[in-house]
Amino acid sequence: MLSMGSIPNSDLKSKWKNQAELTQEVVARLERLPFSSFQLLVVLAAGFSAFFDYYDFSTMSFTIAPVQQAFGLSSFGVSLLLSMTFIGAFFGGIIAGRLADLFGRRRWFLITLLMVALGSLLTGLSTNYYEMVASRFITGFGVTGDYAVVEAYISELLPSRVRAKAMGIIVGVASSAFLFTALMGVYLLRVLPLSGWRYIFFIGSAIAIAVWFVRRLVPESPRFYLDRGMPEEAMQTLEEIERRTQKGAGRELPQPTPINLTQSARGAGIGELFGSKYRWRTIHSALAYVFDSMGFYGFVTFLPLILVARHFTIVNSLSYIAVADIGTIIGGFGLFFVGDRIQRKDVMALSGLIIAASTFILAYAVSPVFVMLFGFISSFFDQLSYGALSIYLGEIFPTRLRTSGAGLTNALARLVSVAGIFYLGVALAGKPSLQLVFIASSWLVFSAIIGLGGVRVNKRMLEEVSP
Repeated sequence: MLSMGSIPNSDLKSKWKNQAELTQEVVARLERLPFSSFQLLVVLAAGFSAFFDYYDFSTMSFTIAPVQQAFGLSSFGVSLLLSMTFIGAFFGGIIAGRLADLFGRRRWFLITLLMVALGSLLTGLSTNYYEMVASRFITGFGVTGDYAVVEAYISELLPSRVRAKAMGIIVGVASSAFLFTALMGVYLLRVLPLSGWRYIFFIGSAIAIAVWFVRRLVPESPRFYLDRGMPEEAMQTLEEIERRTQKGAGRELPQPTPINLTQSARGAGIGELFGSKYRWRTIHSALAYVFDSMGFYGFVTFLPLILVARHFTIVNSLSYIAVADIGTIIGGFGLFFVGDRIQRKDVMALSGLIIAASTFILAYAVSPVFVMLFGFISSFFDQLSYGALSIYLGEIFPTRLRTSGAGLTNALARLVSVAGIFYLGVALAGKPSLQLVFIASSWLVFSAIIGLGGVRVNKRMLEEVSP
């Protein structure tokens, strides 16, 4: 039986005969860690990527109407502007995801967060349509590249028993971005109807810079170091995590439980995602994320325009959405309570069905009360589902491909969402009920894909789910 104590770096070669024994040691010691103030720091600092994901896209939702007026955009111009974020996201997910597997999670989520700050700043400073298109590409690259890396990072640093709870905290905090942006948008557009939208982007850039400094306090993933053949760095980082956890918890750490893991042979680079072992996981997760994104971003981006087309004012539309967005916060934190009790894939499938039904009803709602009620229900289950999907993507791929897999599925989802946005914004322009029916249909397909093809991951170590 392996000793689970702290091993001096000089003894590494004599202590472990192979990579499998070293991996078992590191995983066992990570699994025994309690959730302390250190883990909370990791969750919030890294997990703020979800906040920026939500903040950025809800910002475009709330500012697209005044931006359209400021630059005199056609329906095609609006759709192209919104799509540039997704095109940037496609490259960000693939490039940052792959580089994080090769060079480190921490390094790349610091770089991508700086890109978010720069893109938001340039968006607010845009003096013409073309500058704004370019700045939206930069922002999209940073946001999705950041989130794909963080999905893997959170899964690798936290014990299996608390991964879903941690993502519930992340999504709950992140979901406040919708309400925050809505309230801020209502205020700034009332006070500064012509330039208020610019300050929304400036504020986002300032928040990203502040979080960047906090992120510098969190360590690299020991699992990443092990995978890259760097045992000394892995053990140094693990011991740092243990020290900070013990200090945060205020008590001695429990003894690790010996584990037995099966190691699979490494594949041929990123092509392993499409090999026999992980091909179905790659395809089903990408398809699920595609329809989740079309449903989610279609709803968030176009709901203000849909309400305006139904003769609600811009300010009143944002007020109704702000009420509905309370559901996003509650739904995000809801994962904290159910994420480890109910299989993630079942949470996602059931949520998709409820969102579809609520959106169908919303398509024909004319009363502000109905708009707020079914908007609330859709928002609640959307965030419950999205939190489950986010942690799920960090669990179903092996360490050597974790950010590549999460990045690829994120990238494909954002790219295909471009087609959905153009269809909603151009082909269905001026047809608010049909736009909502299309969004509801996307959720039905998502529910079917994840319900029939999902992997059972609850309370299983990453190396068990994805050897």
